Amino acid sequence: MNRLKELRKSRNMSQEELGSMLGVQKAAVCKYETGRVPLPSEVLVKLCDYFGVTADHLLGIIQIGRA
Repeated sequence: MNRLKELRKSRNMSQEELGSMLGVQKAAVCKYETGRVPLPSEVLVKLCDYFGVTADHLLGIIQIGRA
């Protein structure tokens, strides 16, 4: 979940600030960033809206062969 960390740092946010925005603790943000805990769908939607990215981008999903 390195993209989450990259996006967070691009906004000069701490894990605590992002957690507050998401309604979770700093420890949860750390676990999301390291991939130890999967992102709940409601958190994923909030993150995509906040950072203006797609879920595929945030999750690092590469789509090959799309026309």
